[in-house]
Amino acid sequence: MIANLISNYRQALAYLDTCGPFNEEKLREANRIAGNPNPEEDIQRLVRLAPMTFDGMEGVRIKMRDSFEQGIKLLETLGAC
Repeated sequence: MIANLISNYRQALAYLDTCGPFNEEKLREANRIAGNPNPEEDIQRLVRLAPMTFDGMEGVRIKMRDSFEQGIKLLETLGAC
């Protein structure tokens, strides 16, 4: 189970790094690849708030990427227990 989650998160990271300009469709696809860790309400909130930030959707990509990296580290630690 943990190995599958780590694999999903790594695949999502690879997608985020190669998908080109980030938009709502790509946000949803990265979330799907990762196993849908972000509920629909969170996705909608991110899309709605992104234009109000300096970085827009690219900022969302960066935050999502950071979350997946932190998730991998946590899951690897749990898997080692």
